Amino acid sequence: MSAPWRVHARALADTVSHPGSRWYPVISSVPRHQLVPRWWLRSEGGWVLRQGLVADAYTDRMLVTRVGTLHADQATKQTRPQGRPTSSAILPSLVLAMYQRACLNQGQDILDVGTGSGYGAALLARRYGSQRVTTVDTDPYLVGAAVKRLDALDLHPTILPVSATGPLPGSYDRIISLLSVPSIPVRWLVALRLGGRLVTTISNTHMILTATRTADGALGQIEWGAAAFMSARGGFDYPPLPSGPDLSAEWQGEVSTGRYPIVNISTAWETATLLTLAVPGVRRQYRRGPNGHHTLLLTHPDGSWARAAATGTDAPTVHQDGPRRLWDILDDARADLLRRGAPPWIGARAPPPSATRRPPRKTMDSDNSTTINRDNDQTTPNQDEGHRMFRPWSTSLWRGSRREGPVDLNTDQPHSARIYDYLLGGKDHFPADREAAGHALASFPHLRTTARQNRAFMTRAVRYLTAEAGIRQFLDIGTGIPTSPNLHEVAQAVAPDARIVYADSDPIVLSHARALLTSSAEGATAYLDADLRSVESILASPELRETLDLSRPVAVSLVAILHFFPDEDDPHRLVRQLLAAFPSGSYLVLSHGTADFSTEAEEAAEIYRARGVFACARTRDEIERFADGLDLIEPGVVSAHHWRPAEPSDVDDAEVGVYSLVARKP
Repeated sequence: MSAPWRVHARALADTVSHPGSRWYPVISSVPRHQLVPRWWLRSEGGWVLRQGLVADAYTDRMLVTRVGTLHADQATKQTRPQGRPTSSAILPSLVLAMYQRACLNQGQDILDVGTGSGYGAALLARRYGSQRVTTVDTDPYLVGAAVKRLDALDLHPTILPVSATGPLPGSYDRIISLLSVPSIPVRWLVALRLGGRLVTTISNTHMILTATRTADGALGQIEWGAAAFMSARGGFDYPPLPSGPDLSAEWQGEVSTGRYPIVNISTAWETATLLTLAVPGVRRQYRRGPNGHHTLLLTHPDGSWARAAATGTDAPTVHQDGPRRLWDILDDARADLLRRGAPPWIGARAPPPSATRRPPRKTMDSDNSTTINRDNDQTTPNQDEGHRMFRPWSTSLWRGSRREGPVDLNTDQPHSARIYDYLLGGKDHFPADREAAGHALASFPHLRTTARQNRAFMTRAVRYLTAEAGIRQFLDIGTGIPTSPNLHEVAQAVAPDARIVYADSDPIVLSHARALLTSSAEGATAYLDADLRSVESILASPELRETLDLSRPVAVSLVAILHFFPDEDDPHRLVRQLLAAFPSGSYLVLSHGTADFSTEAEEAAEIYRARGVFACARTRDEIERFADGLDLIEPGVVSAHHWRPAEPSDVDDAEVGVYSLVARKP
């Protein structure tokens, strides 16, 4: 006589599969209730513990096994955990959907990313053999529990406590992630054998992405269908969500009528994906009240917010305010979807990368297909470059952040980062860079002095902020080619627990980014491939939000970068928008080229421009405007060598040609 649970297991197999499928006998033979003996169920009073409900364990739904830092296994019925779900047993139908897209076959070595309850690993081991399956999870409790429970089923896959985005053990023919990631960690490509295939989902969307390892790097596409999983995390819990505006009825903003009905965005996968693509970093919350009344709240770290309320399918009344009108953006995106008739990201292609790397571009072809372009993207795996991420999609499909044209790494053309490296005595430059620097030096012979004094100002400013102002967090935009001492070396020499995020859109800087990630054990560093012109992308990036605590002061470093931005880019607005995201007590560190002391500096800028590198010199008044609304730190806006020097300098202002300032946000 078969065990009673087998009746429920067969019913589950009938629901998510069919008798002709090779998965049918596997699902029928795996006792899910033994792998998920307890779970959390959300109710009006909060999270409630459920256990021993064998039939419920075989429903095709997600069973939340951990809330915040509390496992259901370790709770009592009186426990009421707070926070978001941090681990679960995923819907069996979604598990099978991911396995089908992975194109699994006998004889393949399979990596299961995100052990969770161990149910997925059990299915894989039962069908393909334990010796072929490795499963990893960042949670040591889950790993230990899975080992015991799978052993009891006579299933013995390799189970390891490994971070999903850290170095992976071994190499594999298939990698299946039941966690969402913002982009594919290059370490996954390192672990993927030639011809191997991986499948994952993109964070905050319902997009399923597959990628195949080729001799040239990786080739991937967005698949038809939808799936969403919990995002990969590095600690015991997700970082707290940033506080947003109180969207109560008192917040009026601009009032309008929406074009489309409100939907429960947590289940409307197309709408949720549209919103993330249009406004990266947006937060959403759906509330349902009595009599069919419901509300959707949208907030963004840049201060934008929207509140829409309606009854049933009536047109909603919308209140919104901030730098962007979030509801208008969502309505525009939904209108575009209706015009196209299908989600435009389906089938989006990630072509094989070439020799260099830059941010991706998604373009709409004449036939309404979508191509994800990695024009100059190097994704050939390198064991020393595990911090780099392969981003096979872009968030600029509708009204997202501005994207620039490709940054050309042609060594026949000069580049500002390589010219600066040459002036500082570095080694990462080519004849075209040296030729451009030579012409600029002919017009402005003190250019090397300018570069060195600018670098010295950065060092003194960072020491002041760490030693005297107590700052422990830095965002350095326009990082440049690493030149020791880097900002984190200066900061962590004073405060070992300092945390630094570097950001640059220059692919040559990216290629050296590993030199920026040598943090002290107490602190942290991260590298973000981003452009200052896309402030919202910087603020919403996981690199920033996982490294810095945005409720505490941050020092924003814009050293020798803004003179490469023309007035058309409105750099003053970009700086205001950036600083608006950080709390009182944050700082701005800035230096900028000027011709106030010598017309030779403007001649040097003209030489840069003549060789395809935009540069401009601005006046003291124009540079001081970057600190509008901030409190200047003594001595205010001065030539770089006069900002708090350790000893008097005999260098003339005309030899430096750079203003500098440090300012505090009140």
